[in-house]
Amino acid sequence: MYRKTILENGIRVVTEKVPEMRSIAIGIMVDAGPQDETPEQSGLAHLVEHLIFQGTGSRDAKQIGRFMDSAGGNFGAFTTRDYTIFYATVLDDHRTYALELLGDIFLNSIFPAESLEIEKNAILQEIELGRDSPEERLNTLLKKHSWSSHPLGRPTAGNPEILKGLTREDAIYFFYENYLPDRIIISASGNVDHDDFVAQVRDSFWRMLGASPPRNRPPLVHQGGVVIEHMPVSQVYFSIGLKAYPYANPDRYGMHIMNNILGGGISSRLFRHIRDQRGMVYQIGSEYHAYRD
Repeated sequence: MYRKTILENGIRVVTEKVPEMRSIAIGIMVDAGPQDETPEQSGLAHLVEHLIFQGTGSRDAKQIGRFMDSAGGNFGAFTTRDYTIFYATVLDDHRTYALELLGDIFLNSIFPAESLEIEKNAILQEIELGRDSPEERLNTLLKKHSWSSHPLGRPTAGNPEILKGLTREDAIYFFYENYLPDRIIISASGNVDHDDFVAQVRDSFWRMLGASPPRNRPPLVHQGGVVIEHMPVSQVYFSIGLKAYPYANPDRYGMHIMNNILGGGISSRLFRHIRDQRGMVYQIGSEYHAYRD
């Protein structure tokens, strides 16, 4: 059973108790990402996600990593086009430690100047790795040309030339403008008591204050066309993109079912007919990528 509480500062807390578990998975979803960048900030949201782990007023990056390792837990984050996720998985006895650490990086990160170029270089390597993967490059091209005039069309990792010019002040400003209580959901699943978890979240995040201003994004317009890019690989990769439902649409369940029938697994029609029966390809399938718009 799910339970939900809204804290005094606007943070939403959602839990699902699974009493037979001895672990707890904690997630923090921040309604901020590339959708909140200007074209001149491409990659800033992803850079902030990297820098937030590089030190607080009381812990450096090494201490942050060791703190979670000492609890035998898993800890990390990722950026999508629509939002940013931070997560931790620990034994239920260690949930207080995990929340305290997450609260520390949200409230006390210092975005150390000496880590800025290191993290930029790490992201540039990530971008190059994606360019070396035809499948990932294909996905980037499809979205870029489907939504050329909207932030969703920009790659999550950003534009390399723009990324090189981003500053520590850019990261700090983006964080304090977008990481606000009314844009945050903190969830937990596992051996967790809702009221106890809410009290611990309140203890760790009560100092987060403020409200986000209304967004002023351009309308999302899907455009068709054909895009071809040559790469020095031995196979041809192609993708077809179609307009679909946003992730809050009540008809999304039908879309999920249709996707599974069409290409969601090895029993799907695409896989059975084109891979199994004809042997024309090695990899084929379909995906439903749902966004707010």
